[in-house]
Amino acid sequence: MQINRRVLIFADADNTFFSAQSFNRKIDWHKIRDYLADPEEGRELIEMVIYIGLPPGKDRFEEQRKTKEKFIYWARSNGFLVVSKEGKAKGDEYETNVDVVMEEGFGGTRPMKNNEALKEGSKVWTVPKIVKG
Repeated sequence: MQINRRVLIFADADNTFFSAQSFNRKIDWHKIRDYLADPEEGRELIEMVIYIGLPPGKDRFEEQRKTKEKFIYWARSNGFLVVSKEGKAKGDEYETNVDVVMEEGFGGTRPMKNNEALKEGSKVWTVPKIVKG
């Protein structure tokens, strides 16, 4: 008998995109989700949350912002939960600090014990180790 583990997936869209770009690859969000929450491996998807930083609503960032808004529309239309954060201009660039938003989302959580079950409304999650590189 296979043990089912319920899985929450948290993804930083910008870091995922830049990582894939550095290997000259494109992202297939469905494949990422299906791989991490593969029922044949005993994993059941609870939710996949994609965090994305939006450029500020200023003229110089208009094209970048429209591209990200299109992605947000696509992701939501395809069943992904999207959390966006408005960025702040920093010279010619912008900063969103999505990693801080992601960390705040984990506030009050702790790893599950082996014999513990996830209950609705619980702040107990099995959170995978995230490696920044």
